[in-house]
Amino acid sequence: MEIFESNYKSQEGKECVLALGNFDGVHAGHVHLMKRAKEYAKENNLLFGVYTFLDSPKFFGAHHSILTTTQQRLSYIKERVSPDFVYLEKFDDVKNLSPSQFVDCIIEKFSCKCTFCGENFSFGFKASGKSDDLLLLMKQKGKDAHIVDSLKDDGEIVSSTLIKKLLSEGDAQRAERLLGAPYGFTSKVVHGAHLGHKLGFPTINQVIPTPLVLPKFGVYATVVIVDSKEYMGVTNFGVKPTVSSDGTPVAETYIIDFDGDIYEKYAGIYFLTMLREEKKFGSLDELIENIKLNVKQTREFFKEKYEKN
Repeated sequence: MEIFESNYKSQEGKECVLALGNFDGVHAGHVHLMKRAKEYAKENNLLFGVYTFLDSPKFFGAHHSILTTTQQRLSYIKERVSPDFVYLEKFDDVKNLSPSQFVDCIIEKFSCKCTFCGENFSFGFKASGKSDDLLLLMKQKGKDAHIVDSLKDDGEIVSSTLIKKLLSEGDAQRAERLLGAPYGFTSKVVHGAHLGHKLGFPTINQVIPTPLVLPKFGVYATVVIVDSKEYMGVTNFGVKPTVSSDGTPVAETYIIDFDGDIYEKYAGIYFLTMLREEKKFGSLDELIENIKLNVKQTREFFKEKYEKN
């Protein structure tokens, strides 16, 4: 899979099919759309490319949160769909194009013969073009286009918005099912108050990188990745109300059966299931007993999860 950033070089005489979208999360609906495009490309001996954005489109707003970093998106696209290429567009380079100009641009730049998009796809100046407009404009220029129906889960359309809502409600398991992988992040381990050592449960502290989605405050069973190895973890994500805190949301993780110093290293944290909501305990002894319970619950969760699989 080749990756291009504003420097696409088409194979001479080779036309392509483009799957168009922001594809944040590369969830089940996105994968369904891209696989449809890939099948069309194979049937018609065309290249298959994914057209997406390098940065989050500004019309989403300054406080827009995302499910995946650009590198995560690229990794998931390669793993789940494996297109011939991915083109990462700079939003500022196309934000002022009219819908017609945008279509002319992708036809000329990519030798695009066909596009695939979702029902809610928007493009062109101030997102003025919709999926039906893309269909019409492509047809007018002698090209093909397909609008792919949305997937549904429990009667709801699978979307990045739905997955964000699930995470805000603490439903990490359903979010994982729709994402195709647990929601998570990788960031540097930073120093905290070292209270965990005193309580007998040494923890690592991390801040979720901006602008990734913040899950509901609570305690989760997590997968922790350190130096490419996976461990069970108990992660409290929130503001640690039992102890002093400046109010900044932090992921504080006790890595089960791990003994090592990983300060200033990077670790991956992936949320599997919420064990309880964040709460303030009356004493440190009560907090310790709850941590013991959460460790026990996490071991049982992992045992059940892997026995099923």
